[in-house]
Amino acid sequence: ENSIQLSNYNRSVRRIQQIQAIYNQAVGTYNLYIKEFNAKADGKKGKAKTDELEKARMLVDSCETLLLNSRFHPQTIESARKVQQAIFEFQQKIRKAY
Repeated sequence: ENSIQLSNYNRSVRRIQQIQAIYNQAVGTYNLYIKEFNAKADGKKGKAKTDELEKARMLVDSCETLLLNSRFHPQTIESARKVQQAIFEFQQKIRKAY
């Protein structure tokens, strides 16, 4: 039984790490959009492309889906909640950018 519990715990930890990696990718993509947006605001011609913003939105949405469709070991629930809160706040930030 201990082996099963440990296996479930490890699976939960790996899932949270996977979600965090996707989240970090979304933040990096969003930062590219902001960098381009700021460059355009500083006088460069053209309009900032929203491709990176849309990609960030899709990535963070996939994080949310993974969170909602995953079962977490009781010892990892708090970590999952923290990731979920960060995702929610980031989604709000992306929505404001549109």
